[in-house]
Amino acid sequence: MVLFMHVPVYFPGQNIDYSCGHPQWDEAHDCYYEIERRQPWPKEGHTATTQAFCELVRECPQIIGCFAGHTSAPLTSTTGDFSTWSVPITAAMP
Repeated sequence: MVLFMHVPVYFPGQNIDYSCGHPQWDEAHDCYYEIERRQPWPKEGHTATTQAFCELVRECPQIIGCFAGHTSAPLTSTTGDFSTWSVPITAAMP
């Protein structure tokens, strides 16, 4: 099974620092909220629900990877048996 998400799921050791469930993503690290015209990320970081979802994804042997966007640039990251592929924004393609 492969997930399709906007932001990839965080895996320890993954070379992506902005991912869903990243333990260090909080208000202090959110330098994009003004550019993205939204409220800053909470001081406490991700919710317990987000952490539970990420843990479920990490522990599910049927999920082998995730296609994501968010960075609008191509990226591949593999941690153990799980791979994340970030694809460029399609609206900008000819």
